[in-house]
Amino acid sequence: MSLGPKTVDLVYFNAGGGHRASALALKQSIEAQGLPWQVRLVNLFEILDPRDLFRRFTGLRPEDLYNLRLARGCTAGWSRYLMLLQTVLRLAHTTIVRRLAPPLAGHRAGHGRLADSQLQPGAVR
Repeated sequence: MSLGPKTVDLVYFNAGGGHRASALALKQSIEAQGLPWQVRLVNLFEILDPRDLFRRFTGLRPEDLYNLRLARGCTAGWSRYLMLLQTVLRLAHTTIVRRLAPPLAGHRAGHGRLADSQLQPGAVR
């Protein structure tokens, strides 16, 4: 009994260029190998902020703010910024999971999902 092709969601954050590039490279590699998988690229922030509220309130998308800081060399304080971001993500974990569930729903158990953190060098253990 065939259950159809497996679906792999590659979840990325579109900042700095490396996250999306890694997801695209993985998708291209899977397709080049002819694996019977349906690969979907999922921009995390489009799911977390579907109404684009962050941009409406700040005038910038979060990835634009991140990229602007990088382009200007404003990396001082990144460790504190990342600690704050990680704390916010921990506090909002339940809400984030609820928002991710519907777009990623419908996948049978055992289907692969690579989180953005798994796309970063050294993150896979």
